[in-house]
Amino acid sequence: MLSGLPYWGWLAIGLSLLFIEVIMTHFVMVFFGLGALIVCITTLIGLTTGTNSQLVLFSASSLAMLLLVRKTFLVKFAARQPGTPPDYAGSIAKAETDITQLGGYASYRGSQWIAYRVEGTEPITAGSYIDIVGIDGVKLKVKPHSHDQSSTQTTTKEEQ
Repeated sequence: MLSGLPYWGWLAIGLSLLFIEVIMTHFVMVFFGLGALIVCITTLIGLTTGTNSQLVLFSASSLAMLLLVRKTFLVKFAARQPGTPPDYAGSIAKAETDITQLGGYASYRGSQWIAYRVEGTEPITAGSYIDIVGIDGVKLKVKPHSHDQSSTQTTTKEEQ
């Protein structure tokens, strides 16, 4: 009979998967990380000592949580109701560096983001305002701002 992975091995796997989830943010790896932590606890108290029992428990608990709880987590942790546009829709950011189709940096909500241009081929120059089209993981998908920011500011001053 094969002895299973020690509890600290499952702990390392679980924490690694949870860390990967922090990077990916798709609410998938978290359930496999939690499944590994469940096996860690059951191995620590002596309920799952063999490889087969550990793998069965890991698979069953991870898949059960993934299928039963993921949709609830997505709705609960989303900052918006289903069917409403994302909060970044129509937002304006500022190009910190030149932004091309390959990338650059933009300032959005007080943070620096990696950004890349999705329309056109000319670089967006540093200091320009940009429209956020979408967010791809941790990168902003941007296009040049549709209105000239300087004329908007001038109009505002004249109205006062």
